[in-house]
Amino acid sequence: MDETAARVADATIAALRSMFSESFIRGVIEREAKIAVQAVLLAEAERTRISAPVPSPQPEPSKAVQQPASRPTAYRINGAAKELGVGRTKLYELIASGALPARKRDGVTYIRAVDLEAYAGGQPIVGGAQS
Repeated sequence: MDETAARVADATIAALRSMFSESFIRGVIEREAKIAVQAVLLAEAERTRISAPVPSPQPEPSKAVQQPASRPTAYRINGAAKELGVGRTKLYELIASGALPARKRDGVTYIRAVDLEAYAGGQPIVGGAQS
């Protein structure tokens, strides 16, 4: 059987050499060899994946349990204006009138978050029952 297969292979190679260049035949053989190697590697990877123990899924943390993002303890002018929903000019007016305490350090004006909350909490409630 081996002799017959060898004769068939030799005859096939001779026929291919008469029809195609040697570099073309080498290219085909190299591509086929690469495909065969990839198939073996994929089969081995699949066999390993199937035999590996499946880790138990970790439960996702509940969104209700997650802590909210931490808020800053103080804001610069632009951030404070954004938090209150007013412009810079209005914010400076509130500071000048004493309605909103501000502090200055190293030339930077800032407003503490607790002062922003106290100012916003002291505003009248609009359109609803007051408590």
